[in-house]
Amino acid sequence: MIIYLAARRGVWSSEPQFRNNGSNRAVAHTVGTRTPPAPPVAATRGFTIISSSPEPPHVAQELSVPTQRKRKHVPDDDDAGSRLPSISTAANVLLIQIVSHGKHLARTVDLFPSWPAILRDGLEINECNRDIHDTFSEEEIANYEKFRCLLDTFTTTEAERFIVEALDEETGQTFTRRAAADLLAQVGQAKQNDNATLKPLIIRWLGCPDGLDQDAKEHRGFKHDETAKYLLPMSQHPFSTQKRLDIDDGKIALDSGDWPVFLWHNNDCGNDPSRRRKGLFRSEILLKAAKAVFTSPSSANGSARSRRQTNASKNNMTEVNPATIAYIATLVYYGLCSDGAFNPTTNAGFDLQAFYHGVKEYLELEMDTERGKKLFKWWNKNLFPNAQTKARPNGPRFPAFDDNDDGEESEGQE
Repeated sequence: MIIYLAARRGVWSSEPQFRNNGSNRAVAHTVGTRTPPAPPVAATRGFTIISSSPEPPHVAQELSVPTQRKRKHVPDDDDAGSRLPSISTAANVLLIQIVSHGKHLARTVDLFPSWPAILRDGLEINECNRDIHDTFSEEEIANYEKFRCLLDTFTTTEAERFIVEALDEETGQTFTRRAAADLLAQVGQAKQNDNATLKPLIIRWLGCPDGLDQDAKEHRGFKHDETAKYLLPMSQHPFSTQKRLDIDDGKIALDSGDWPVFLWHNNDCGNDPSRRRKGLFRSEILLKAAKAVFTSPSSANGSARSRRQTNASKNNMTEVNPATIAYIATLVYYGLCSDGAFNPTTNAGFDLQAFYHGVKEYLELEMDTERGKKLFKWWNKNLFPNAQTKARPNGPRFPAFDDNDDGEESEGQE
């Protein structure tokens, strides 16, 4: 089930409410089937959402109070050094729930979140009785949207309890800091688990070319023709070994807005700018990676699905959203490159964080177009063939596409 969260005229709607204010930003989320708690009645105007800031270096610092506006429910900096009281048994149960759902939030909401800021802003806006659009920044409102996605992983009673525990005058600081730390840890765990799954599979999907090891990465990326054919920026299409060498030597710079050709069906982004949308986000390697992460590695190879509970079934997931596809695209890029550690920017200079947000924002803009509806229908049909779903996904820089490009799919891709 997909829930769209948008504040407009004081009513929370199950339909998307977006406004283009020039920033071309929007937001929507994948959640479970539970009913979220009632939102604040103070949200009286529509708003546009932007991406969250990069992950902060220290949880306690992000949860401190800015000097320009007193945070009602977050302790002052002067209190940070004091001994934090223990939280209740009920609060500990909620933290266990967070751990069980934290990885899914990384896969479907934000791969590079600032959970301390999300909790801080979410709690304050949730208690706001003023016009949030006039009172808070776009980034703070974006954090509130992600906070709502966290609450949606709970039952209504659990979500209400979460708010109570977080706002407790004595133990709220302890609870929110532990919650933020647990959520950040789960983001790292999701990346670690999924990268470990994809690292050998990607080489198998390429046919195990000579010189590429399933368990090692140092010869991948632009050090080998077969992986470079997938990572090649669309501006350099078609591939040649000389282009690969020039990129590896730094003669051709990588740009996160110059998308890799593996996003396209058969790695063919075409040379006609008016047809660049044809086959975009319909590549075999993307779909296989999504199956490996969400429905089991065996399903990615066309085998019978595992009888074990999958990441999708654990979270009642039957549809993809823009963040889902962006997450998979980012992990596939990392799996193809030669880096041994996942960092926001690769050793070759490709900004994975900007790439993730660019893909996510592009898909959020596309999702209510006819092209977008067809694309998400294709994803849902192929990733969750047994689910009876509608083609409605949840919901910077990305390539410039010709406005006359209708994105018509090539034969066999629908």
